[in-house]
Amino acid sequence: MVCTPLPEKIYFTNNCDSEQIARQVLDSKDTISLLRQGPFLEAGCGTGNILKALSRISRGIDIRGIDYNLEYLEEARKDLRGLVTLIHGNIRGMPFESGSVPVVLTKNVYKPFNTGETCRAMVKEILRIMPVGGQYFCYDDSGDHMDYLREFGCEIGEHDLIVVKQK
Repeated sequence: MVCTPLPEKIYFTNNCDSEQIARQVLDSKDTISLLRQGPFLEAGCGTGNILKALSRISRGIDIRGIDYNLEYLEEARKDLRGLVTLIHGNIRGMPFESGSVPVVLTKNVYKPFNTGETCRAMVKEILRIMPVGGQYFCYDDSGDHMDYLREFGCEIGEHDLIVVKQK
C-alpha cells in the first residue's frame, strides 16, 4: 500500500513511518484549516514517535497525545520537552468534549483488541470527540473496527477509505 495523501475524511494504511505519517497529516489543506479550529490528537500515542515528527515539521498547532501506559508517556515527555500536551487516559473514555477534536490519528491501537466490545467502544469514542467534517487518520489494518465504523454511519469506499457521513 502506498502512503499518499487522499482528499477524503478518513485514511487507512499501515506502511508508513512516523515522519511519513506526520507529513501526510499536514499535506491536506483541509487538515490545516481544521487545526485552526481545535487540536490534533494521537489516540494511543505510545512513546510519541509520530508526535515528535509532527512537532518538528509544524508550528503553531495544538498537538496532543493520549495513552494508557505511563511508562510510554514518561519516555515521550523526555523527548518532547513540553512541545505537546500528553494525557494519561483510556481511548474508551477520553477527556474531550463531543465534537472538539477535528483531527484524530491512531496507529495500531486496534491490534491488541482485535474484536469485541473494547474495539467497538474505542471507535465510538473517537467518533464522539470528532466534529462532523473532522478527519480521522487510521493506520491499522486489523480488527473489527471497520465493521464498527460502518455501524456508526461511516461508509467504506475505494482503497478501504472510510468517510464519516453523519453523527
